Amino acid sequence: MAGPRPPLGPEAALDLARASEAWAATLVEGWSDQAALEALARRRGRDLGSEGVVVVPIGGASNVQRFAEALGPHGLGLRLAGLCDIAELRQVRRDLGRAGIGEGPASGADTAAQHGFFAVPKVIE
Repeated sequence: MAGPRPPLGPEAALDLARASEAWAATLVEGWSDQAALEALARRRGRDLGSEGVVVVPIGGASNVQRFAEALGPHGLGLRLAGLCDIAELRQVRRDLGRAGIGEGPASGADTAAQHGFFAVPKVIE
């Protein structure tokens, strides 16, 4: 029995974005987040791929900086958005700042949201 899909590395994410001719990427922590977001889009009649949007499972919020650097304005130049658990928001804000997005470590949740990154409460499965 196969386990869950592993998250993408930054190079694989770059390859995916280039191959799909994406103009935007949504960073999510894991494969289940990717599946949920893509299912919600389909339920609402949206085809993210044909709209030029890739959903990238990054293997946890601690990897936001690497992916933002590779895919964002100082890398491939894609417009970025993302979802993270609310407990990870401080780290995500800091890492976005380090990647040159937003105001850096002192920025607040509103600044993260202005740049398309949102925190969601942890759901107990």
